[in-house]
Amino acid sequence: MNEIAVALLLEREYTSPFAERETTAHYSKTVIPIIDTFISDLEDQGGTTWAPLSTAPRHQLQLMPASETGEYRTSPMRTAALPHAMVERMGEALFPKIGYDHCEIVNESPGLTHFIWIDSANGGYVWATVKDGSHTGFTATSGKRPLLTPEQLAELED
Repeated sequence: MNEIAVALLLEREYTSPFAERETTAHYSKTVIPIIDTFISDLEDQGGTTWAPLSTAPRHQLQLMPASETGEYRTSPMRTAALPHAMVERMGEALFPKIGYDHCEIVNESPGLTHFIWIDSANGGYVWATVKDGSHTGFTATSGKRPLLTPEQLAELED
């Protein structure tokens, strides 16, 4: 990952206190299907079949039970190089609808652009990279989120 883009992500402050962020279950139900739509739509528009860059499952929930948090990660993958404008347009048509309210566009070098949609309320990002003549890459993370809603936590404490 690009150091400049990572610095931009780390500087962002999330607006929701942790306990008020959407849960991992909400992310699984709401965000993952949109990520899968984005991946499928790009493939349909001229990408080849996406090649995973690891042997991990496409979407994996990492649990931190002691802190009652979890984080979904989408394994990095690649397809053929696609037009920058297409990747941006398709992402803008999908991700703002599910809370990814900000898109950082980082032109790392000529022909290498990162599109990073950020959920500033809940944490997490969706990241697409286009390298002209080479590939389009993709990954995502939910950021750390509660495993349970505040109401569910209160029920457990009673």
